[in-house]
Amino acid sequence: MKQEKTTLTWHDLMLTLGSVMGAFALLPQVWSGFANQSGAIEPLTAMMNVGIMVAVGVTYYDLGLRRSAAAIMALGALWGLLLYQNAIY
Repeated sequence: MKQEKTTLTWHDLMLTLGSVMGAFALLPQVWSGFANQSGAIEPLTAMMNVGIMVAVGVTYYDLGLRRSAAAIMALGALWGLLLYQNAIY
């Protein structure tokens, strides 16, 4: 199978930036959850978001959008942390 050359397309850039901004927007919630020892997010909301982020990340990776895949997986990991907070607090 032929290896594809990875280049940063504008699609990959926009999708990556959107996911990075989403991650930055979620950071205060994650920090607050640990600082206040509270699980403020409903578990079902967090579980569904983790599942969506993983599915989209796998799709991006399959399409060759490696940076977008990494960024959306990081966003999914933050949702996973919120789920974890809900389980422990």
